[in-house]
Amino acid sequence: HRMLHKDGSTRWFLSRGSAIRGADGALVRLVGTKVDITERKRSAEQFRLALEATTTGMLMATRAGRIVLVNAHVERLFGYRRDELINKPVHMLIPERRHAVRPEGQSGFRWDGGAFPIRGSREISGVRKDGTEIPVEIGFSPLHTPEGEFVLCSIADITERKHAEREREAADRSDHVHD
Repeated sequence: HRMLHKDGSTRWFLSRGSAIRGADGALVRLVGTKVDITERKRSAEQFRLALEATTTGMLMATRAGRIVLVNAHVERLFGYRRDELINKPVHMLIPERRHAVRPEGQSGFRWDGGAFPIRGSREISGVRKDGTEIPVEIGFSPLHTPEGEFVLCSIADITERKHAEREREAADRSDHVHD
């Protein structure tokens, strides 16, 4: 809860308490704690603002592959509202034909849709809500928190890059034909 400090600033507190009752059930006293969590709230808000300000899609998932956080860029990129993604399996953003792929010798964590590296990045196809596929590059970073282990994923639409690569390859083939 919020409290107004005597200097006029707002402070945030986490309060917990319980009632101590006598044998007859009458209230004897209240005991509890109050912890100032202002800095924690400020840090969480700064993280949220930074996440939303990035020009890259950001998604956080459990090691089991459940989405716990997305930014607005992920919503725009895949066409889902945030509430349609939270608590859902990450593999819903990957084409079904990739769900059974299990690369040999690949270390890392396993999402229901397959194995992915715990660090680094890879190019894959993403699937939007409307079923269209887009080439994306996903970067993976492990996060170790008091709440458990998570994976932070940066997701970039690489459609333009892939288009430019195809144009260069076509031009190279055309140059070789004329030699």
